[in-house]
Amino acid sequence: MIFSILLVKAAALNWTTFYSSYAAALVAQRDLAVLIPIDQISSVGVSLNQVVFSQMGYTWLALPVVRSVLQQLVGVLVLDVYFNEYTAQYQLCPAPIPTDVTVDAFNVAKLLWQGRTVHCLVDMAPSEVFSSVAKYLAHSNTNIEANVVQIAVQLRTIARVDSEDGRNLSRDASEAHGSRFDAKARETNYNSLLPATGSKTLSDIVLPCLDYLYLAPLAENTDVYDDFATADGAAGYASKYPTQQNFLFQLSRRLIAYLLNAPSSRGSVPYPFSETDRKVFLVPDNSTFHPWVGSTSDSQWTSAIQKPYSAYNASHFWNLAQHTQFRLAFDSDAAPFSNDTLRFYAQSGFTPVINSSAFFAPHSANETAVVSAMTDIVPNSFWAWAPEQTREISALPPDDPQWAVYVSTQDSTRCVTIQDKGWVVSNCYSQFRGACRSYTDPFTWTISEKINLYFMSVTTYSCPTGFFFATPRLSLEQYALQAMLQTTGVRHPVWVNINDVYLEGCFVTSWPYAECPHGKGLNTTSLILRIAPSLVVSLAVLILIAAGYMFVKTPIQSNRTRYWKKVIARYNENDFEGVPS
Repeated sequence: MIFSILLVKAAALNWTTFYSSYAAALVAQRDLAVLIPIDQISSVGVSLNQVVFSQMGYTWLALPVVRSVLQQLVGVLVLDVYFNEYTAQYQLCPAPIPTDVTVDAFNVAKLLWQGRTVHCLVDMAPSEVFSSVAKYLAHSNTNIEANVVQIAVQLRTIARVDSEDGRNLSRDASEAHGSRFDAKARETNYNSLLPATGSKTLSDIVLPCLDYLYLAPLAENTDVYDDFATADGAAGYASKYPTQQNFLFQLSRRLIAYLLNAPSSRGSVPYPFSETDRKVFLVPDNSTFHPWVGSTSDSQWTSAIQKPYSAYNASHFWNLAQHTQFRLAFDSDAAPFSNDTLRFYAQSGFTPVINSSAFFAPHSANETAVVSAMTDIVPNSFWAWAPEQTREISALPPDDPQWAVYVSTQDSTRCVTIQDKGWVVSNCYSQFRGACRSYTDPFTWTISEKINLYFMSVTTYSCPTGFFFATPRLSLEQYALQAMLQTTGVRHPVWVNINDVYLEGCFVTSWPYAECPHGKGLNTTSLILRIAPSLVVSLAVLILIAAGYMFVKTPIQSNRTRYWKKVIARYNENDFEGVPS
């Protein structure tokens, strides 16, 4: 069964097999959030410089891994792009390239810059990363696989050593996060540098993805995306950004690119940044775009994020939804993600971004290592589903008539409960309380007064007045529900309004027999009715063919041997040797 694979580490290294193991969970999350603005959705992210390039080098060998990272369900890529003050260009390599280095597609230079050793392919520009992203987008551009991909660019400076910035290079631009290259490297000659190894403008680097890119001016139109109602009739969100439905299936976009820091003008050479660049990237220096970036190494920040678990207040979540966007939580070498903390941030409205150099063991960064590492990470990165989610029936806790009555048969394990680590597919005939959401506030939750079967919880009278049986549609709503359950002492599990009764693996809300949006389900009767006519026609054709071979003889065919014998005999009667006189 589709979700039972979530318990097992994927042994195969083929990404298609890996993706299919989690496809139903990912599609269910996306479909629930189709009416959620794209600035509020969360995923899991990877810092390419720390996870890929610092381990493998800035070479062609790293580019397939970039695509592989996206194929492992990663939705946010963070990329450091360096502005080289010597050449006034944007480049991928974090060090300037000397002029005595041969420029070709195969020359990898080993450079020592500001105490940091790096390997850089001389002729490799930042646009090559976006080319890898474009290949992934083209391959996955289907109704089932389509997702929102974010690329967050962190601008950094390669400062001239004869400038004030070069002599006092900021820590964020020079900090080394470990490197697998320990061979002797030649100190770069600061006065003899290659004039052109990058891109003159930021917009140039995203050209390979232009067909999929969401342009910034659309996001600045405050009149287009107003407050809206969700499909279940409850209140939605006001946003300047399109919903996933608009973004993926109406605008036919897949990618949104933004800067985490505004271009600097304090260096010896100002960053070139044009109006075209502003159309391509969302920039955090205007009134419409404010990404929220936090770090696990900041103890005050992490404590503030965890506060709702001790004091549930729906207004706290409203403030986050209305006043923050593109929320990213970076781990660090000092505080790397564990499975529990990764899952916490994923289920708290943030996109956890893997930024620690501990992600890979030294010398192991390659495509195989990426898939193996993702096998441990991805099950804990869903904002909805528990990592151990499974249909297999294990030992059940004892019944409690006030909170839970369990059914152990597996035939009807098609309905979903929320438990302490997320959603779990459970038996529809077990009896639990139901999660009830306010019609006017997506962050105000309560529970039904009595335990009941899932099918009875679907009816509106199971919830108090002003509430309806619901399921969270984004990570912040899940956080609000979990905070309510924990602070009020409610025992898990609790029914949420989602099931795959009609078609296994396709999860829907509303009634148990709501149709799957991705395909029609078939019961036994309808399956027989569809197959029977074709079987009858095929059988009739086979009978006619057999009868033709058995009973119908073609005259020419049956008399051909006798006919030719007579012809040969007549010929022989008139045959003679020699020349006639």
